[in-house]
Amino acid sequence: MTFWILDSGASSHFTRGISDFESFETLHILLSIQTASGSMYITGKRAVTLKHLDMQKNMVETIINNVFFCNNLICWLLSLGAFWLNRLIISGIEDLVTIKTHNGTDFMIFQPRILNDIIYMLQMLG
Repeated sequence: MTFWILDSGASSHFTRGISDFESFETLHILLSIQTASGSMYITGKRAVTLKHLDMQKNMVETIINNVFFCNNLICWLLSLGAFWLNRLIISGIEDLVTIKTHNGTDFMIFQPRILNDIIYMLQMLG
């Protein structure tokens, strides 16, 4: 099962799975990104559709635009900063981080990877 991590340090949304894209736009110039352990290259981008649970445990589909592909990543990342720049409302308590639209509608819900953890994840369906 795939988990997307909510990352406060990521500059953009990143996937390591090319199959996450319905269509793929190869970048003509490779973009280098800095990571905690060095650097790697972005080779493409496009939108992805994420199937996940809402607060009522119903399956929802959310389209995330401008997701970058980097096959050397070890996980899938959603950028907290990119959500802020899109004027989404982010709030949290120790066992839940919620992202809402400007009108207060739930957009995504993240929970800790394990009890008392500070890594918050969006569990995918399908």
